[in-house]
Amino acid sequence: MEEAQKDHNTSFGKFTKDYRKYREQGFCLTYMTINSFLEEYQGFIGYGCEYLTTIDKKNKTNYEVYLLVDISESVKHTMNSDMKKKYRKCGKERRMRLDQKYDYDANIFNRIHGFIIVQHSPGLAGDKTLAINVICSSNYTPVKGIGSYMMKSIIHFAKLVGYKDIVLEVGSDAIEHYEEESDSEDEESEEEYDEESEEDYESEDYDVDLEQITFDVSDMIADELWKKSVRHRNTIPYYSFGSVYVCSILEAILANNTNKDPLPDIIRNEEYGYGGYYYHKAKRLSKPLIQYYESFGFKEDPSVHKTLKCFSELPFPSFRLQLQ
Repeated sequence: MEEAQKDHNTSFGKFTKDYRKYREQGFCLTYMTINSFLEEYQGFIGYGCEYLTTIDKKNKTNYEVYLLVDISESVKHTMNSDMKKKYRKCGKERRMRLDQKYDYDANIFNRIHGFIIVQHSPGLAGDKTLAINVICSSNYTPVKGIGSYMMKSIIHFAKLVGYKDIVLEVGSDAIEHYEEESDSEDEESEEEYDEESEEDYESEDYDVDLEQITFDVSDMIADELWKKSVRHRNTIPYYSFGSVYVCSILEAILANNTNKDPLPDIIRNEEYGYGGYYYHKAKRLSKPLIQYYESFGFKEDPSVHKTLKCFSELPFPSFRLQLQ
C-alpha cells in the first residue's frame, strides 16, 4: 500500500477524474502505516511519541492501519472555498475550533484525508482472508473520491499478495457501541494530561512508563480518527464505529501485541441476533452504504458473522468479496 504512489497506475493522481484540479489544489496524497506516520510527524504530536518510534516498530500483529496522508509542503489546510469564507467572517474562538478540524499546523492529524484498518485472518477465517475493519474518508477533506480510491487500492493489493476473500461488516449507530463520547469530557481530560505531562517531563527522575504512553498515544489518535469519521443524518451527527474499538487496535499495533483477539460469543436470539430486530434496523439505516459496497462486488454472507466470527458479537450486516 505504501508503494502505491510510486506506481502511476495505482496513484491517486491516476485515479482521480479531475487530475488538473487535484494538482491545482496542491495536495499530494500518499499511504502511510500508523508507525510511519508517527515516525514522520512525532515532533508535531508529542505525547511521548519519541519513545514509541525509537524501538523496533516492525508490526508483528495481524492488524494494520493505512492512512492516506497529504505530504504536500504548500498546502496548509483542507478548507474549501465556502468554509474559507465562513472562517474569515467568524470570531476568534470559532476560528480556533475550525483550525483544529482543518488546519495542518494547528492539528497534524488534519493531514489525514482517509484511513483503512485491516486484519489478516480474522476470527476463524484462514490465512487467505482479509478483513476491512474500518474504511473512512475524512469528513473535512475537499478531495473527491477518497473512499473509492481506498477501496480499490485495498482490493488491488489484496489480490496482488494472494488473498482469496475480503470481508467486512457495515457498522451503524442503530446498534449500541457500549461507549459514550463527549467533547466536554475530551477537552477536560486533555487539559489534565497536559498539566501532568509538563510536570513529569520537568522532573529529572522521570521514569518512562511505556505501557501508559502507548495507551495515551493510541487513545489520542483513535479520538482524532473517530472525529474525522463523523457524518450527518438530517443535520444530526452520527458515527459508524467507536473510538474505543480503534484505540484497542492501535494499542495492539504500537505495543506489538501478537495475541489474537478472543472469539466473540455470537448472539442467537431473535431480537438481538443476526437477522433480528436490531440487525434489520441497522441494515435499513445503512442502505446507501450497503449499496456502495455492493458496487465493488461485495455480497452479504451471514456465515462471516455467524460461523467465521470475523468481527464482534454485534449483529451488523456482514459481507464478503471473493477475489479468486
